[in-house]
Amino acid sequence: MKWLGVGHKWFCGTGSPIVKSLISIQFRGLKICLLGAKGTVGQPVSLMVKQSQWFEEAALYDQASCKGLAVELNHIDTPCLVTSYEGEEGLKQALKGSNVVVNMTRSTLKPITDKDDPFADNASTAEQMAKFCAQHCPQAFHLVVTNPVNSMVPVTCETYKKVNGCVDPARIMGFTTINLLRASTFVADITQTSPDTIKVPVIGGHSENTIVPLLSKAEPCVSLTTEEKVRITRAVQSAGQEAFRALEGKTAGLSVAFGITRMVENLAKAVFDLRYFASPVVLGPTGVQKILPLPELTNYESCLLQTAIETLKKDIEKGEKYALS
Repeated sequence: MKWLGVGHKWFCGTGSPIVKSLISIQFRGLKICLLGAKGTVGQPVSLMVKQSQWFEEAALYDQASCKGLAVELNHIDTPCLVTSYEGEEGLKQALKGSNVVVNMTRSTLKPITDKDDPFADNASTAEQMAKFCAQHCPQAFHLVVTNPVNSMVPVTCETYKKVNGCVDPARIMGFTTINLLRASTFVADITQTSPDTIKVPVIGGHSENTIVPLLSKAEPCVSLTTEEKVRITRAVQSAGQEAFRALEGKTAGLSVAFGITRMVENLAKAVFDLRYFASPVVLGPTGVQKILPLPELTNYESCLLQTAIETLKKDIEKGEKYALS
């Protein structure tokens, strides 16, 4: 079995082109741009995207050259072409024609213990990347991974407004998928079930006390004691710090990369295969189609949400003030 290329379309065959095969498994042809591809998270994301059926090109960009990474990844026998870009002109080319942009630049992805430190380190770079994206691929889905996500999403949105005079909030998203993965895993551990059979909604933000797992809305419904709910909630909220300590001060890159890849593949599926799919929002071909109302919360979850809201207000205000200054 081998992959054959016809222009920008790919199909599977054993020798001669077969039209039926071309029609049934035509390559989707999306371009994804990975900003910060050389980092601890960026490299495994690049590898997973290379293996994805949804992308025709993965454009890698970082301050350090990604040329070697691209050469190595292109030795893998999957259709996705990996390209690398350097410098300002290279960044423009990397973004041009991109359907999805994942911004991981200058992000250590360390658990946030002092929000001012990662904000000060990353805000200017997030703003700079947002300017280029707003200019060269304003219609692309923009996934913000750079910490602190709670503030970097407002920085990105306000920068789009300054550059283009408007922003499409349906296309700019903060990365929090890792919280859903952790919540499902921890619930499965306590209930002794398979993690891939559990879905736990997580709302709020992406710092410790803004992460609100809705354990009462887990699918399928699970029976948990109050003690178990508190234990799981604290585990989800502190999971990033736990991983950081367990890795002896190194970033938790693999699980985060897995979550990013799942998110961008869901975006790709929404564009091509589905009218929409539901999580906390409904996604469709043009982005977020509908913001779903919050379900009825337990008293415990309501208290968690109130705490999250107060912190989120401050994080958002910080990002907006910075971008508008």
